[in-house]
Amino acid sequence: METRRLKNIVILILVLLNLFLAALLLNFRFQGTRARRDMLDELDALFSANAISLSENLELDVPQLPTLSVQRDLETEAEIAAMLLGEAVPAEYQGGGIYSYTGASGTVHFRSGGNFDYSPGTLHMEDPQAFCLDFCAAFGYEPTADLSEDTGTFAAVQSLEGNAIYNCTVLFEFRSGDLVSLTGTYASTASTAVSQTSLTAVDALVQMLNYRNETGMVCNSIQRIVPVYELQSGPSAALQLAAKWQITADAYEYYVDCSTGDVVRA
Repeated sequence: METRRLKNIVILILVLLNLFLAALLLNFRFQGTRARRDMLDELDALFSANAISLSENLELDVPQLPTLSVQRDLETEAEIAAMLLGEAVPAEYQGGGIYSYTGASGTVHFRSGGNFDYSPGTLHMEDPQAFCLDFCAAFGYEPTADLSEDTGTFAAVQSLEGNAIYNCTVLFEFRSGDLVSLTGTYASTASTAVSQTSLTAVDALVQMLNYRNETGMVCNSIQRIVPVYELQSGPSAALQLAAKWQITADAYEYYVDCSTGDVVRA
């Protein structure tokens, strides 16, 4: 009988403890929600005082990206060249970090900073749009401008795990199905984190507001803020993907460096 009573007391204590912990967790969540609401109200008031409206669709809880170290990927460069030339050809080192690939359909040059270009030969395509989409799928680019006919341009931007590398773009130009020019930038996706940034989306918006007030740039509304990467050349020609916040306003786009807080306008 005593054992049963003791067991019931222990169960009651555990139930009360769980209720206490649940209440504590709910209180923490409530405090966090209230603190976030207060922060958003203060942010909205700050921008309103500067005659700038904030879109209701701004995603301010998206985590910031780490800065990454990038190693040049000669194997993927050779695969890009093979797709553009329609055949695999050996690389020729030109010095200065430049590799060239030459076939019957033209020549592709790759530089150490990630830039590449195509010198036209005889490459003709029945469906240029399909070719460009295949290229994007193979090498991690997202289309930004489609090609509806066999004459015109097709543009795309490279992404890493869904985050745009905004200065790694590729532009195809076709004339009657012939690829007449191509310029692009490619960053290897084999990368390692070198630092974790600590600039939140809210911090980036405040930095951008300070920049706008200092420079007198025209800005009436903020429509979007997303984390992106920028391919940069570091010491000794080393490459890195620097974490940025891309802020889209009504007149311009701004990029806020997550490590330094520096702001540049596109």
